[in-house]
Amino acid sequence: EDPFMIKRNERIMEELNRFIDNPTVENFVKAQVSNAVLEGVSFTNGFTPFYHLARNGKMFGMSEIIEYIQAEEQIHSMVQGTIVRDVLTQYPEDNTEELTEWIYDFVREIVLHEQEYCKDLYKDIDDIDMYEVIKYIEYRANIILDNLGLSKIFDTKKNPMSWINAFDPQNRNRKKEDFFEKREKNYELTSGDNGWDDL
Repeated sequence: EDPFMIKRNERIMEELNRFIDNPTVENFVKAQVSNAVLEGVSFTNGFTPFYHLARNGKMFGMSEIIEYIQAEEQIHSMVQGTIVRDVLTQYPEDNTEELTEWIYDFVREIVLHEQEYCKDLYKDIDDIDMYEVIKYIEYRANIILDNLGLSKIFDTKKNPMSWINAFDPQNRNRKKEDFFEKREKNYELTSGDNGWDDL
């Protein structure tokens, strides 16, 4: 029922539904851009509250699970950008300036929706720096544009929330652990003799 989330999600769903209703190359590209922004900006920004709890000594296990989920979302977003670039290489007639401008406008729009959502979401949480959150959303959007082979349009060139780097999945292998702390951390099937169909 959150009006800010609804506004953001409805805009993304418009593009996905447009492709379902009219599966052209251009609409496919726009749907992939929509997915890339959803997973690379909206989903990834949604992990911030869990990391905020962890840095305040709460819910460490949950933040570890979120790290794995974020790693997947970042990979999905990167792959979607690669797909867009590949498709536009195969169909150069669709790789127009109008499409590029549409991508920039769409990313700006979703970033604005996400920022409005976060301003409302965190309005009663004093120790979350709203300026950092706003700039972090722009930083994530720049990564999406870079994956799409486009110029970065936001002035946030590096992660403004330096504390969140400790939870970045890309930094997981750089964390220091001694022999006794080390444990295997992977997704695994733990259902005993059950097969996939029994899960």
